[in-house]
Order: sequence, then C-alpha cells, then structure tokens
Amino acid sequence: MGELSRRDRFWVWTLRMFAGRPFRRGHDTPEFAAHLQALGAVSLPPLDRPGEHELTISTLAGELDAGISVLRWHGARAPTVIYHHGGSEIPSTRTAARIFAPEELTTPVNAIVIRLPFHRSGLEFRGVLADLHAFLSMLAVGVGLTERVLTAAALRESAGTLVAGFSQGGFITNRHHLHCNSADAYLPMMAGTDQGELFLSLFPAVTGAAAERVCARLNFSTAWRTIEHANVFPVLARRDGINPLSLMGPGYGEVDVELWDTSHLAGFDDPARLREAIVRRLPGRS
Repeated sequence: MGELSRRDRFWVWTLRMFAGRPFRRGHDTPEFAAHLQALGAVSLPPLDRPGEHELTISTLAGELDAGISVLRWHGARAPTVIYHHGGSEIPSTRTAARIFAPEELTTPVNAIVIRLPFHRSGLEFRGVLADLHAFLSMLAVGVGLTERVLTAAALRESAGTLVAGFSQGGFITNRHHLHCNSADAYLPMMAGTDQGELFLSLFPAVTGAAAERVCARLNFSTAWRTIEHANVFPVLARRDGINPLSLMGPGYGEVDVELWDTSHLAGFDDPARLREAIVRRLPGRS
C-alpha cells in the first residue's frame, strides 16, 4: 500500500493539539436519523444565479447557521453538482472554487456548495468537535439541505445530479445516499461509512464507553449493507494518513473503489484531479 504520508500524519498531530479530546462535553445524543427528521423548514435562496446565501435552520442542537453558494449556473438543463467541503475547510468554497474555476472547467455544470454549520471560523469547528450532539446535527444539516436543493424547482429539469464531497464532505455524500438516494450519482472522496472508527484512529484517548457511543452514532456500515449502490463511485487514497484506506475501504463491501496513489492532503490540493473525477462521473457520461 505504501508508506502513509508524513504530511498527513503531521496534520493529525496538529488536529489533536488543536481539538483536545473530542466530544468531551458528552456523548448522549439520538441516532442520526432522528437528527435528520428533526430539521426544521428552511426557505431556499434563488439557485438559478451565482451567489452566496446565509441560512438558519432548526435542529436538535438548536438554531444553526449554514450557507449555500451557487458558484456556477448554466441553466436548469445542465447537470448539477452539489459539493460538500471538508471538515474545518474555511472558507467552505476554497476547494470548490478551484475545481469549478471557469477558466479550467469547460463543461457546462451547475455547481452548488453547501456550507455546514460551525464552519465560519476555526474556533467554531473546534467547539463542535467537543459535542457529539451538535456534531450530528451539523451532519444532518448537510444531508437535509442537500435533499432540499435536489428537490428545488430550479433543478427539476436538470440533465442529472451528482452529490460529491471530500473527507467530511464524503461522509455526508454517503449519508445522503443512504437516507435519501435522490441524486443520480454520488462521488465520496477520501471517506467511507465508519466515521466513528476514524475518530478513534485520530484520537486514541477516546476509549471505553465513550468509544462505543461514538461508533454507535457515527458508523453506518451495517445499514450500508442493506441497500444497493450502483450509483456510488468512491475514491480512496493508498497513502492517506488521515482517513486511511485500511479503515475506509472495508465498509464499502462489494462497491468498486477507485484508488489514487496519493495522500489525503495531496489529493485535497489537486483541484485538476478532483475536477476530472467529478466531470467523469456526471450523469450521462460513461
């Protein structure tokens, strides 16, 4: 498989120093489906023109701020990509803006980015890592807003829809497939189905009952095995030192996984490769 990236491992060390012990405020929270079902109504902004929009949505963790950025709009009949950013990626459009840069992407694509709650500053993200209840509500907002966008009037004549995401965004991509599956295709990159196992790997200090609770709420590989995945096209990296292939790969089961000979952060910093993967998986293309 090759040596795990030193750059990735240094990032993990930095995260541990920055975040402290995750979910230290408690682990008592309903399962993800309850968080998703509890989301309140929200008025979507206009999706048929570029623009950034702030939203407030009611969750089990209270009123949370989120956002929707329409980066590119080529018309209702163009294919639409809903992109989910990585954890702590601030601004949330940092990677997507490079992927969908007009001078680089010649394919007509509508590109929409959903900003998760707790992603306006590093301190906000550090705070949500201390609270499993708020963390699950954050993930639920990502899934819920994705569904609301997919069912919006502006997308009814779309040539096809693709939900994509990197790292944390990849987990949200997979969760939307599991709970809604209303997009034509899904492209989760550097993520899998056992997010709880990832936290135990990143933070070995989480043990005992706390570890069991984290895995019970963040892993979903058991439910994953109960549905079909013909429209899911995962990408993992052989030298990923943050979301290791050894942890992320098994949960996909029989789903074919595309392997890149790179690391987590090197993949994150390669918009051309991310762009190619997205364009290749647009509905209607072989």
